[in-house]
Amino acid sequence: MKKIIAILTLVSLAVLGSSGNAIKYENYYNGRFEYSVDFPDIFHKYREPDNGDGIIFQSKDEKVILTISGGYNVMEEDGNSQLDYAYEDAAYVVPGSDKSGKGFYTITYRPKEGVIGNLTYVYGIINEGAWAAIYLSYPESQEAQFAPIKERMRKTLKLPQY
Repeated sequence: MKKIIAILTLVSLAVLGSSGNAIKYENYYNGRFEYSVDFPDIFHKYREPDNGDGIIFQSKDEKVILTISGGYNVMEEDGNSQLDYAYEDAAYVVPGSDKSGKGFYTITYRPKEGVIGNLTYVYGIINEGAWAAIYLSYPESQEAQFAPIKERMRKTLKLPQY
């Protein structure tokens, strides 16, 4: 009985300790296409593509990559057509993760080329004038840790109104 209480105490402390390290968020705003999103401050380095359509972040251990990008909706597409494009990168789609509608699309997959055991979560929004998307690649073993991060980013991804 004392062993069970000791184990439960250690588990409780581990859970409390991990929840005490709250993730802080920053906001990324793209001035060229006027979209924005909150992202976690867990990244060590970043680079911006020459075309100015977004930004790429990488964690210090190089196991997590976040790409944020956007552009004008010159082809008058919607979330359904954007999901069709996302399938092109997906070798294995996580069942039930692929959804779309007029103004959004989401999919989680294992990429054709990539680290085995990594997942890529994609969430994008689109309107008549622009689109923006997040691509978050992370170790599958850390799914529970990234669930609230994905939710926050999904809720804060915003486009300009046209």
